[in-house]
Amino acid sequence: MKGLLPNDIGLLSSLEILDMEDNFLSGMIPTEVGSLKKLKKLGMSWNDFDGTIPSEIGSLTKLTYLDFNNSALAGSIPNEIGQLKELTYLDLFNNTLEGSIPSEIGQLKELTTIHLHNNNLKGSIPSQIGQVTKLMHFSIVYNTLNGSIPSEIGQCTDLSMLDLSFNDLTGSIPTEISQCTKLTKLYFSDNSLDGSIPSEIDVLTTLQEFHMYSNSLSGTIPESLCNSGAGIMVGSNVSCSCCK
Repeated sequence: MKGLLPNDIGLLSSLEILDMEDNFLSGMIPTEVGSLKKLKKLGMSWNDFDGTIPSEIGSLTKLTYLDFNNSALAGSIPNEIGQLKELTYLDLFNNTLEGSIPSEIGQLKELTTIHLHNNNLKGSIPSQIGQVTKLMHFSIVYNTLNGSIPSEIGQCTDLSMLDLSFNDLTGSIPTEISQCTKLTKLYFSDNSLDGSIPSEIDVLTTLQEFHMYSNSLSGTIPESLCNSGAGIMVGSNVSCSCCK
C-alpha cells in the first residue's frame, strides 16, 4: 500500500485495531488519529513517514500496543505519551527521534517492553523509569544518552533484558542492578562507565549474556557468574576467569 493516511481516518470512531505495518505509506501521520478513542493497537512500523509523532497520540487512552519502528519519524517523543496508562508495548526503534526520553514515561505502569534503540536521543535516562515496575525489556542501544545509570532501575525487578550499550553513559554500575534477579541479558558496552564492578551482581545467576567491554571499569567478575555459563565479555582492566 502506498500513499498518505487520509485525515478522514479520525472518523472511524469505533476502530480498535489499526495495523498498517510494512507498507509504503508516506507523508505526515495525521493528527486526527487522536480521535480514535477506542483504539487498542496501533501498528505503523516499516513505512516512510515524514514529520513527527503527533502529540494527539496521548488521547488514545485505551491503547495497549504502539509500534512505530522503522518509520522514518523525526522530532521528539511527545510528553503526552505519559497519558497512555494502559500501554504494555512501546516500540520506536530505528527512526531519527531526538531530544530526551520524557520523564512522563514513568506514568506507564503497565509497560513490559520499551524499544528506543537506533535513534538520536540525548539527555539522561529518567529516574522515573524505576516506576515502570512491570518492565521486562528495555533497549536504548545506539543513541547519545549521557549521565549515569539511575539507581532506580533496580526497582524494575521483572527485567529480563537491559541494553544500554553504545551511548555516552558515565559513572558506575549501580549496585541496585542486583535487585533485577530475572535478568538474562545485560549490556553496558561502549559507554564511559568507570569504577568497580559491584560484587552484588553475584546474585544474577540467570544471566546468559553480560557484555561491558569498551568502558573504564575495573574489579572482578564473581565466580558464581562464571559458573553459570553466561557469555561474559569485559574490558582488559576486569579480572575474569571465564571471559571472552
